[in-house]
Amino acid sequence: MKIAVFANVFPALTETFVRRELMALIERGHTIKVFTKQEAPRPPVPDLEGVRVTRFSLEELKAFDPDAVYCQMGYPAHEAGVGFATQLHIPFTIRLWSGLDLFALPDRCWALYGRLTPKLCRGIIVEDAVAADWVRQRVRLQVPLQIVPNSLFLTDYECSWPGVKRQLNVVLSVARFVPKKGLIHLIRAAKQIPEMQLWLVGAG
Repeated sequence: MKIAVFANVFPALTETFVRRELMALIERGHTIKVFTKQEAPRPPVPDLEGVRVTRFSLEELKAFDPDAVYCQMGYPAHEAGVGFATQLHIPFTIRLWSGLDLFALPDRCWALYGRLTPKLCRGIIVEDAVAADWVRQRVRLQVPLQIVPNSLFLTDYECSWPGVKRQLNVVLSVARFVPKKGLIHLIRAAKQIPEMQLWLVGAG
């Protein structure tokens, strides 16, 4: 299957989860082309060097002739991907990411999601139940809402830490120390759990 992937920028500063999804699609035998709003492609992404990246373009999309459009990170990518796919009668799916999409979207953006119909839209994907509830509170969807957790290659993170013993109620968070990561909520929740150790790793 040929899949056109729309994203605001590629790679983005936090491209890791997008990269993993694309790697998984390629592993399954799909051909991928990325469409972005940026002027020129950024440096190659590890393991995706062969993936072509181009600006949002109806003509480029026609030339690629995809079987499906996957609207990835960022509302402008959703708007462009849905618009082009609708014009060319190509089925499409939308991925909403909590930090970058859901909790920062102005009201006008939700109107697009509310107008989607099953005729071409195969559904909206979110990463967890919290995100799914957030969407349901803000818009009455006519298309399926599916939960697909963030992808993680566990072998990339295998390590042993001398002196660190596994025990109950130990939570490790690795994230930038910025408000949109919601670490303050994790800290507040940790206070409610007896004998919990919370490790925060990051910068900011």
